[in-house]
Amino acid sequence: MFNWFQTSLKPVNTENISIGIMDISNVDKKTFDNFMENYRRDFDNLCVNPKTNQRTQNIFQEIPDNYEFAKKGFFHKKIIYLYKQYNEPNKYDILAFAIISPIITTTSNSNIVVIDILCSTKDKTIRMKGKPLGIFLLDYIYSLYVIDNKSILCIQPATPELVSYYTNWKLPSVPLDLYYQYQTYGMLIYSVNIKKADNETIYALFASLQIFDNLCKHLKLTTAEVLRIPTNAERKAFLSKKIDESTEWYKYQLPGMLSQIDYFTVEQVREAINQNGGTKRNRRTKRNRRTKRNRRTKKRIRKG
Repeated sequence: MFNWFQTSLKPVNTENISIGIMDISNVDKKTFDNFMENYRRDFDNLCVNPKTNQRTQNIFQEIPDNYEFAKKGFFHKKIIYLYKQYNEPNKYDILAFAIISPIITTTSNSNIVVIDILCSTKDKTIRMKGKPLGIFLLDYIYSLYVIDNKSILCIQPATPELVSYYTNWKLPSVPLDLYYQYQTYGMLIYSVNIKKADNETIYALFASLQIFDNLCKHLKLTTAEVLRIPTNAERKAFLSKKIDESTEWYKYQLPGMLSQIDYFTVEQVREAINQNGGTKRNRRTKRNRRTKRNRRTKKRIRKG
């Protein structure tokens, strides 16, 4: 299984723009402080919507600028960034960056990687290998983790408007229906083959399963008790009755939890993924469908 902490990231240099990698687990203080100094200088040009001039996010949401604090609580994160070097040593412009981290499961090696933040400069005319900087970073991360290491990549769009940015880049492996139902914790999920993910991975990625477990704990039930009931509708009715009977002070929060449960088992989640296409990438457009329909019509005409 993929080991997050042993992943080798190779710097790239092209068109006077370089890729830098800062692994919080092993970065030294001088390198860390130097990066944060350059980031603070470029702060106003990064993570800003060029249309509204509003800031969408920043590094300090995920990593403190204090070296000791970062090493203590944020050692599992990596920053991959594009930069342009000045003639002066240690001084560079940060043009784009991504913060990535693993989702920690009960196994020692997590195979789920999350892009916590992806940002680029306000100047959207800058390219690397002919690509916009954000797209170049996405391709780099996807190639490294999803293609080379067979990991599952999760992206949480910073704003609703950015969903189309990511889906135009690549269609997620998990159907968008599940994203809009808030089943994926607001994350778009990319994988070479999500259908073959193990049960623990499915459990970690889909909200219904964990909410169901937590609701049962609040109601002092076992999941096995509920799963003996044959249908989801009957299970929901049973849980609703148990909520009404509860004497706990927090019982009024429980109907909200129940309303978020669409799936009770890993098998039901797998079925939802399969029914909606899973890793399918190519979408048939109206034009494609019309073209195929026209070809069938022409064949019928010829035969007639």
